[in-house]
This record gives sequence, C-alpha cells and structure tokens, in this order.
Amino acid sequence: MTKRLQLLLGLMILATVAVHAQTVTGKVTAASDGSAIPGVSVLVKGTTTGSATDADGKYSVSVSDANGAVLVFSFIGFATKEVPVQGQSQIDVTMDDDATALDEVVVTALGIPRESKSLSYATQTVKTSQLIEVRDPNNMLNSLSGKIANVQINQGSGGVGSGARIIMRGNRSIQQSNNALIVIDGVPITNNTNGTAGSDFGSVQGSDGASNINPDDIESVTVLRGASAAALYGSQAGNGVILITTKKGKAGSVSVNVNSGVTMEKAFSLPALQNDYGQGVGGVLNPSQGASWGAKMTGQSFTGYMGEQRTYSAQPDNVKDFFRTGQSLNNSFSVQGGSEKMTTYLSYTNNNVQGIVPKNDMNRHTITLRVSNQVSKKFSTDSKLTYINQNITNRPRTGEENAPISDIFQIPRNVSIADAKNSSALNNVGVNAPTAWPSTQSSIYQNPYWMINSTSINEKRDRIMGFLSAKYDITEWLSVKGRANIDRLSDQGEESYSQGTVLYGQSGGSYNISRVNTTQQWYDLMLEGKNTLTSDLKIDYTIGTIFYDTKTDWLWNNSNGLNVTNKFSLNYAKAPSVRQDGSRVQTQSVFARFNLAFKEAIFLDGSLRTDWDSRLPSPYSYSYPSIGLSAVLSDLIEMPSVISFLKLNSSYAVVGNGGLPQIRFNTYGYSQGAGSGFIGRSSTLAIPNLKPELVKNLEFGLEAKFMENKLGFTFTYYKSNSHNL
Repeated sequence: MTKRLQLLLGLMILATVAVHAQTVTGKVTAASDGSAIPGVSVLVKGTTTGSATDADGKYSVSVSDANGAVLVFSFIGFATKEVPVQGQSQIDVTMDDDATALDEVVVTALGIPRESKSLSYATQTVKTSQLIEVRDPNNMLNSLSGKIANVQINQGSGGVGSGARIIMRGNRSIQQSNNALIVIDGVPITNNTNGTAGSDFGSVQGSDGASNINPDDIESVTVLRGASAAALYGSQAGNGVILITTKKGKAGSVSVNVNSGVTMEKAFSLPALQNDYGQGVGGVLNPSQGASWGAKMTGQSFTGYMGEQRTYSAQPDNVKDFFRTGQSLNNSFSVQGGSEKMTTYLSYTNNNVQGIVPKNDMNRHTITLRVSNQVSKKFSTDSKLTYINQNITNRPRTGEENAPISDIFQIPRNVSIADAKNSSALNNVGVNAPTAWPSTQSSIYQNPYWMINSTSINEKRDRIMGFLSAKYDITEWLSVKGRANIDRLSDQGEESYSQGTVLYGQSGGSYNISRVNTTQQWYDLMLEGKNTLTSDLKIDYTIGTIFYDTKTDWLWNNSNGLNVTNKFSLNYAKAPSVRQDGSRVQTQSVFARFNLAFKEAIFLDGSLRTDWDSRLPSPYSYSYPSIGLSAVLSDLIEMPSVISFLKLNSSYAVVGNGGLPQIRFNTYGYSQGAGSGFIGRSSTLAIPNLKPELVKNLEFGLEAKFMENKLGFTFTYYKSNSHNL
C-alpha cells in the first residue's frame, strides 16, 4: 500500500511539472502583409527568460508556469503585444504596425523626451539612414547638408577631417561662434575648430569636435532651430542645437552588425580656363614667366628658362589632373544585447580616407562601450565611454598664399602635369626646375608638388568622451536624475617646410610643433515629475541645476630656422621660441520648465534659466525665459477627411550669451627677447561693465498632414534680434 502511494505521488509530481514547465513555440508575422518578422523580442513577463525570432519569424521559449505565464512580444515599429500562455504549446502572433507612435516622441533639450504634437516650437528629425547610406567621410555635419530647413552648412576647406560650419537661421553674434551647439545623449560636446581662416591670405584649417561623431553609433537626430527649443541649454544654445541620441543595447536578444562601405569623390566646379595662349605676356612667349598671355600655342619646340627643350602646346586638363579621386573606406562592427536587468552596446569603427589633394589622408579609430542597468524596480544607471584616435597627414594650406589649390590654379597653360611633378630639383631658393611658377621671382606662389612633397602639416588627436547617469523613481510620478560627463580632447600638430618653400621655409627650413588640450566637464541634477490634475488637465515639469566648466591650454614650439638644412627636429632649431596660452569658462545654472496639457490638444510651455557666468562682472548672473502655446486643431474640432493633422504653435524666448573670456580687464602677454623679455598689453580694450549678449526670438508655426499622413508640410515664421553685441 505504501509503495502504491509513493508511486501515485510521484506520478502527480511529474504531471505537475509537465503542466507547469514546458516549451512554447510559434511564429510572429506582421498584420499588414503576413510577412515573418525576424528579431522580435519574446520575454516571459516579470522574468529575464526569453528569446528572439529567427529569420523565418519563429521562436522557442521555456516557461516555468504554463498556466499563469504571459509572453511579451516587442519590436521597433510594432505595437507591443502580451499573450497569456494558458497551457498552450504553440502560440502564433500577429503584430500591428506602430509607425505613428515612433513619430510622436522626439528628444528635446537636456535629453527630455516629448510628444512632438505638444511642442510649441519647430523641430525636425533626420533619419539615421540618411547619414550612413551615402555618408560624408570627413564630417558627419556635412551629411546633414540639404536635409534641414533653413540651415546652412559650409564644408571645411582644409582637406579630410576638417571642421564644418553649421548656421541655423543666420548669424547671431559678431564675436562669438555662430555654430550650432552639438549635443550627444543630452550633454553638449566640445566643438571648437583649431586654425580657422581669419582672412583670404591663408591658414591651416583644423578639425572640429563634430568631425569625430560616428554615424554608425547614432540612433536619432533632432534639430532645434529656435531659441524656445534650445533655451534650457543656456548661452551655448543661442545658435540652435543638433541633438544626437546614440544607440544602446536592447533586451531579449543579441545582435551583431557589420557595415562596410566605399565612397568616391572628385573635384567639382573647377574654373574655366583658356587654352589659346601660353607662357609670357603681351603675346610674346617667355619661358621665365608664369602668366599665360604669351604667343598662341602652336605645338612648336622651344627652350625653357633652364635650357630644357619643351613643346609649346595646350594642356587643357593640367588643373583637373592635379586632383586625385578621393576614396574613403568605412568598416564598422557592433554587438548589442542584454536582458531586462542589463544591456550592452559595443562598437568599433575604422575610417580610412584619402582626400582629393594628393597625400592628404586620414585614419580614424572609434571605440564605444555603453552599459545600461536596471538595478532595481526604481533605480537605473546608464554609462558610456568613447575613445577616438585620429591621424591626419599632409593637410593642404588654404587661402591665397602658397597653398596647393591656389598654386595649381597658377599653372601656365602649356605646362603638363608630368613637368609639374618634377619639383625636387632645387635651383635657387624659391625656384623649382624646370618650370617657372608663375615667375622666377614669385613671392607668394610655388609649384604645388613642392608643397605636397617638400612640406607636411600633420595632426594627431586622442579624445575620450564619456558619461555616467543615474535615475531613481521616488514615486510613480516623481523621479530624480543626475549626470556626470567629461570630454577630453588632445591635439598634437606638426609642421615642416623645406628650405626654399616660399613664405614658410626659413634658413635651413622650418619646423613647428603645437599642442592643444581641451577638457570639458558637465554635471547636472534634475527633478522630473508628471501629474494628472483633472481628467482633462495634465502637467509635466523639470527642475534642475547644471555645472559647466571648460578649459583649454595651447602650447607652440617654433624652430625659426634650422641649423642643419631640412633636419626637422627642434634640436636643430636656430632660434627656438615657445609660446603658451589658455582660457577657462565656468557656468553655474538653475532652471525650471513645465508643460501643461489640456485634453491632450492644447499645450502651454514655459521655462526659466539663470546663469552665473565667469565671463561677466559681479554678480555674474543673467536670466532668460521662454513661453509657448500650441493647439492641435484636428483633435479639437472635426476636420474634412482629407486633413489628418493640423497644428498651430507660437513661442517667445530669450537666450543669453556670456561673451568672450578675459575681456573684462586689460590683459598682458610676455614675449622673449633681450634681457628679461618684454611685456605687451592686449590690443583689445577692456570692457569693465560687460553685459551678456541676448537673442530674443518670436516664432509662429503651422503644421499640416493630409491623406492619412501621406502628404504634409510645416510653415514657420520667426523674428530674431540680437542685443548687446
């Protein structure tokens, strides 16, 4: 009897296990067309157990409670679906499109997500595919050209990796940068450009901060053009904001992505050149002249100014043939995945770029690691670290004075590229055989191949960007969030000019080394809340404080000639000189914002920020408000069937700007010289009662969509005035 009871008990236990622990399989398809959906996350609700659908949309997941378990199916672009297991061993699921939901939420200032219909100002979203399908190898900002309304983007002229200028709604300041602020994951990045041209007589255009942004790591891009949209970022945002949100791991699956591509580019819009007259002036052939107004070219032989025999015939493509076909190779590899408790994203990207000017190359390595943790039901963390190593060789000088582009435009119309490439035989200082360029005594132009082969302008960059954020949900409607961010950038520059280089080559040659280090720190603390006041009235709000500090140090070492000709080392400097400089700006801020929603159709926005800026005199502070109102008319009144969406919005905002550093007092510089050297006062007159620049912006907008959102337009009128420039 006892054995029978034991056997019966064992069978009951096995039956219980069989009922409460089983494998569920099935297939996930799209409701719109019945196609299989690969990569759908399938999780057992309340646990970390799950899987993902394969290429055929099929899945298999083990559940410990076959009766009470609930499966959660989620995938980007589709509405999340929950299905009770209820003892079933096969569950096939169809998922509905949720494209409208994707368009409803955008990331706004300080990384705060908002419904787009609730915004009282104009924004624009750029799809990531537009940045990576046909990418610009030099700078991500160039890929935005033509894709954003009322934004002008000027590509840098300093070859590969050079900085770009992005202007929204025109210039606003006469002394400060008019570049838009670049924000990644809610925090501004350093976007200074070293060596921008101050006139048309030449410079070395350096890299900017935005050129290091890796398009393969971007999740979304939102453009805030107006002052109302950007007011929470304070003085940095007076010129508009480019908000970039980067990728993070996704729970429930592991995915590996590989993206490789090749981009080619050629010189565009070259000048039109005559091909009737060759070297000389006044209709007379003169081989010692670079000007091309000599005799007509008839193909006869003549003796060059160094005695070589040459043919006097037109070379119509000698300018075009100077430029090479630029080529960029992009290889990106990323791994992402995780569970409900932790997700990870790791990526590596290599960009190998050849510019259209010979020998101007760039090699860049970018590594990113992002880890997000749901430590408990109420506490979560997010962290990211990005390292960039970049090496640019042979930057071309820009402007009119002895720069490769200006030099090639001076080529005589009868000189072939083959002759021009023979630039290594140095006859006299500043004269390259066998071709006059453009004359034997030119003071600003030279054979461009001399500049390419006998000079070099190189730059090495190491950059570390990272943040750590933590969020704690105090209640269901109130949370506190803090972030710490650092952006450390180190540039090492090196310039060498062989003896005989016009303008830049001193006795024995020239050699210069520079170092620019920039460190930016950003810390913020925010209290965020959402409350339902009545059935028709809701409010969400943010109160916070920000500490911002940026410091830049410059160091230049110049040889001022070399004791051993063309021996490029400071050890051989004839008269070495050192110059050091730097700047520092610190801003401490408090801010508040709110959004009041009535029937989810009428929205009132407001914000106020106060800055204490180190660039201003005591008490160092200034404040600026913003207010906005928007109404979704299509949700308030019945519209004709052709109108899917209709919204009106208006806003007024003030954005401040602290001004240039170190202009409140007279400043003095030290120069090396006889005895103990010299002290000189800055040529900038001190402004003891300096006021902050203020940009006041008034904006009205209309947004409409028709035929089930298949056609739409946005119209914006704005007026922007800058004060205290």
